[in-house]
Amino acid sequence: MFYVLLNKLVAFKESIPGIFKINDFSDKQYLVTELKRDLGFIIDSIPLLPGYKDSLSEGQRDIYKKKWVKENFAGSTSLLTMLQLNKIKSEVLVTEQNLVSYFDSQIKASYICGGPFPLAVISSSYVKAGQSIEVSAGIGQFNTAANAKVIINDKEIELNNEGVAQYSFKANGKQGKHIIPVTIGYYKPDGTQVEVRKNIEYIIADK
Repeated sequence: MFYVLLNKLVAFKESIPGIFKINDFSDKQYLVTELKRDLGFIIDSIPLLPGYKDSLSEGQRDIYKKKWVKENFAGSTSLLTMLQLNKIKSEVLVTEQNLVSYFDSQIKASYICGGPFPLAVISSSYVKAGQSIEVSAGIGQFNTAANAKVIINDKEIELNNEGVAQYSFKANGKQGKHIIPVTIGYYKPDGTQVEVRKNIEYIIADK
């Protein structure tokens, strides 16, 4: 049963590159470069099946699948299995949200004079105490053109070369839901200053 679920998740993740239709833009090399960069960032940042890529060999895929099933379901009780399934559901929804936000930003860029689009993403919304969490926040196509200022958990985070603010921390605290506040300030093409606040939620489960 778990392998059936895993194979469906693998098929979903492997279908993501096809959405970008990079080969359709072979006559526009600059666009191909941008799409490959954005696709790589999305694949690396989504929480679903971390470390799994379609470039893995057949042997590497078999090893990954066995390890994934063992780490997620081996020896689990009914309650733990349900928690793991909820975690996977959350990862699928976060992956979907990341993709929708990205393509939404591309539509806005095409029809609203390249206007920037604020985005904040958490690497996993379901963790065990002591595990690491990373929050990524940026503007639109992940560049610095909008002069973004990002504050995560009351700390101003410097943008990297791709215009993304990345913040890592240990998920220490009581079991249950927690919130990481994110504030993104940026400038629109017309010079208007905008500030957007987002609350990124995650859950700490039983050890």
